[in-house]
Amino acid sequence: MRTSSYRDEFERIKEVVSLREYADAHLERRGRQYVCPACGSGTHANGTPALSITPDGSRWKCFSCGIGGDVFDLAGAVNGTDDKREQLTEVANWAGLSAEPESRPPRREKPHRATVAETKERMARIASEAARRKANREAHAEAVRRARERIGDPVAVSYLASRGITLEQAREWGLGYAERSTHYRTPHIVIPYPGNEWYHADRSIRPDITPWKYFKWPTDEVGPEPLWNPNALDGSLIVLVEGQLDALAVQSCGFEAVACGGHGTKALLAEMERRRWTGVALLMFDADDSGMDASVRLGLELDRTPGVTAWTFWRWPEDGRGMRFKDPAEWFAADRDSMAEAIAETAEEAATYGPR
Repeated sequence: MRTSSYRDEFERIKEVVSLREYADAHLERRGRQYVCPACGSGTHANGTPALSITPDGSRWKCFSCGIGGDVFDLAGAVNGTDDKREQLTEVANWAGLSAEPESRPPRREKPHRATVAETKERMARIASEAARRKANREAHAEAVRRARERIGDPVAVSYLASRGITLEQAREWGLGYAERSTHYRTPHIVIPYPGNEWYHADRSIRPDITPWKYFKWPTDEVGPEPLWNPNALDGSLIVLVEGQLDALAVQSCGFEAVACGGHGTKALLAEMERRRWTGVALLMFDADDSGMDASVRLGLELDRTPGVTAWTFWRWPEDGRGMRFKDPAEWFAADRDSMAEAIAETAEEAATYGPR
C-alpha cells in the first residue's frame, strides 16, 4: 500500500473546498470584490476593495498589495500564518474534513509500446498533415496579399474612418479588405499578424454581427494561432490588450502591444517562458466585467512568472454614466493623444512602484 503525502491531501481538499465560499465566510464582500485580509484595502474612507477571485474560482489576488494564491494561501492571510500545514489544517477544519494522510492502493499503469508498423503509420500521418497545412498557409498568404490590394475600397475606408483609422495607417499596419472568404461570408477587415505571412484575424464591418465579429482560422487548417507581435518582448514594457485592433491602436501611440484574445494568452506565456522575459506587463483589457475577469486571470498567471510585474491599467476616462470607452480601439478613435498620455503615465507608475 502506498501512503499518501501531505501534497496529496492538499490536492484532495482543494478539489472539494470552494475558494469563493471560504472567502464569503471570512472576508467582507462589496459587489464583486473583497476587503483584503493582508493590506485592508477597502477599509479606509472611500476605499475600494481590491481583492478579486477568478471566474473559475480557483485563484485570488489583491490588486492593491499584490498578494494572491489559492484557498490555502487565503487561509494563511486570514490567520496570519505562512506554514502550509497550518493552512491545510485550517481549511480542512472549516470544511469538516480530515487533513491527515491516509493509505491508498497503488496505481499500476503499464505503458503501451508502439510497434514498428504503428510508428510508421503515425509518421506518415504527421507528414501528410504538415504538407496540407503548408499548402493552406500558402493559400492564406496569397489571400492576405489580395486583401491588402483592396484596402482602399470605399466600404473599407468608411469603416476604418469610423474607428479613427486613416487609409495611410491601415496600409502602414498591413490591413486588408475582403467581401467574403471560405468560412467568413461577410465583408471584413483582414488583420495580418505582425511577423507572420499567413495567419490573420478577420473583423466584420457589419454592426449587426456582434457575437462573431472576429473570426480566426481553425487550427486544423493552418496550425495554432501564433503570438501577436512577438517582437514586443524585445523590450521591458508590453501593453496587453484583447483584440488586434486594440493592439494596433496602442502601437500607434508608441508602445509595444500584444493581443491576448482567444489563444493569445497561452502563446504569450509560452514565449515569455522561452525567452525568460522580465519586465512590466501593463494589462489594458476591455473596460467591462469580462475584461476585468480576463485581466484578473492573466494577472494571476503573470504573478507566478519570476521577474514579471503585472500592472492593471486603471486610467479609463469616465463620465456621469460610467466608462466613456469600452476598449483601447474606441478610445484611440476618439482621442489618441489622451490615450497615449494615460498609457505613458501608467507605465511610469508601474516602473516606479512595482507590483500593484
